[in-house]
Amino acid sequence: MPERHIIFVFNSMITARRFFTLLLLLSLTGCASTFGPGALNKTHPAYNQAIINSVEQEMLLNLVRLRYRDSASFLRIGSVTASLSIGSSAGVDANFVSGSGNNSFSPDIGISYSDEPTISYVPLQGEEFLKSVLTPISLEAVLVMIQSGWSVERVFGITVERLNDLYNSPTASGPTPTDEPEYKDFKHMLSLFREFQLKGDLEIGP
Repeated sequence: MPERHIIFVFNSMITARRFFTLLLLLSLTGCASTFGPGALNKTHPAYNQAIINSVEQEMLLNLVRLRYRDSASFLRIGSVTASLSIGSSAGVDANFVSGSGNNSFSPDIGISYSDEPTISYVPLQGEEFLKSVLTPISLEAVLVMIQSGWSVERVFGITVERLNDLYNSPTASGPTPTDEPEYKDFKHMLSLFREFQLKGDLEIGP
């Protein structure tokens, strides 16, 4: 595109000063709303939501991989650093015509903005990966979830493998078993626990 120039014609220096004062105030107002606390309000929720979406998509992808007996792979987000900067420049070209009474001013205003996020990823593998996947969930964590209002049927269904002689499909986590895993009695027990919980007759704690 060809370069365009805008020429403002003012009748007096007072009008020109008022114009540039107003233009400066508008620029400062825009900067105040875009940077500082305004930038935090805009960027923090956006990065937070982006990280959540990324983790959820990664988990879904690995579930599909495991379904077809492929290797799961995880990337942990190590850090997120966002650098915001703004620069501005202003200049005026004046043209005075002697005796005409009309003076022209050609303002030259420039604003630069940069957003440079730096995101580091760390592959989760080796001993760290095995610990994160195979380490048993502590009983305290399970109890905290139930006490905070989660369904006991759901929490026990995904965290508990056995209660006394009732098994929650212990052979289903490995290769596809030849026989149906034991889970029906365990599932029936969880449904009873849920009924007691809804009635307020179930209390689980340390």
